[in-house]
Amino acid sequence: MSYSNYEQKIVLNGFILSGVQNVDGNYGINENPVRVAGVGFVDALIEAPLEGNFTISRDMVSRDPLIETDSLGRYTYDEDYVSGVILYDNDNKGFGFTKGRVSRYSVSCSAGEVPTINTDIRVFGELGQYVLSEKTILINTSFANYPFNGDYVYFTDLNGNVLDQGQNLKTEWDAGTLTIDDDQYATLSETSRLVENGDVLGLGKNAFEIDSSYQNVIVNDHPPIQFPDQSSISIDVDDFNLDAISDFSYSRAINMTPIYAIPKGTESDWNNGSLATHKNLEPIQVDTQYPIETDINFTMIVDEYEIRQIKDRIQSAPKSNVVINIRDAKTDNFINAFTGHNVRLISESINASIEGEMSISLTYKGYDTYHNPVT
Repeated sequence: MSYSNYEQKIVLNGFILSGVQNVDGNYGINENPVRVAGVGFVDALIEAPLEGNFTISRDMVSRDPLIETDSLGRYTYDEDYVSGVILYDNDNKGFGFTKGRVSRYSVSCSAGEVPTINTDIRVFGELGQYVLSEKTILINTSFANYPFNGDYVYFTDLNGNVLDQGQNLKTEWDAGTLTIDDDQYATLSETSRLVENGDVLGLGKNAFEIDSSYQNVIVNDHPPIQFPDQSSISIDVDDFNLDAISDFSYSRAINMTPIYAIPKGTESDWNNGSLATHKNLEPIQVDTQYPIETDINFTMIVDEYEIRQIKDRIQSAPKSNVVINIRDAKTDNFINAFTGHNVRLISESINASIEGEMSISLTYKGYDTYHNPVT
């Protein structure tokens, strides 16, 4: 069965995102070939745990709930994790992720268009079906009719062996109320089986069904809908007055390094010769690599602006504050603002044609630091 765009919801940090146009996701592992002298290729080993990447593209139809700042004015997404889920089938099914970090945030707009927000998220944590849902693993009602007259019900592990848990599950089995937790479910064999002449029913995964609910995923109220247009967008630059702006783009790229640790075992693991209890498949921390680069570009129709002398620019390399203000077209209420602090003009380009007005494109670049603000 397919699901149309009318049945899908994108939830990020507890907010249902509005204006979503497209979501792209991919996830996988990296392999490294192993070669031995005199033999050549032997095998390929997995280099790192599973990671994912998501790109969310949306029209700006409200204040972006992802844009939050701390007491020092720094964006919280520079350091904080985000989580999200794609809901469908009347919110009964979902594909979610935890421990995501924003790797790029960008906004762009041209005259006559609604600004577009693109958010790239790199995922280090859990990813897949049932993530972020409230999950109950209960006995499959159709399987409960399986003929069994023995006195005991046990579980069987991945090798099909009976797990001696020392508990009688027959009462819950007969009542159809038998449930298990995630850890127990993960240890089960794929199929159930009778053992010891039918006296014991070894329950596998096929004896259970998963009931999930995402009703508690949406925990925040979305900002009110607002619509900007070309009349409600302005750009302010410190060192000169702007002519008519025809388009702009703003982006911040965040480089990060995940820190992984080798598995951590216990004394019991060592004594039993078993695998380490803590596999450490997720990074123990993710370090943001400062500075964070900010790129701003805008094109304006030439009127009063004069192209600066290239020689002067190379010698002085002045810095400016560039602020992009976006307001509601009807009420003039504030929606979003994007600021480049102490950004430097790094290039100018001019375009003239018989089909349009003469225009100039300006490109600025800046760097956000964590401990030492650039002055």
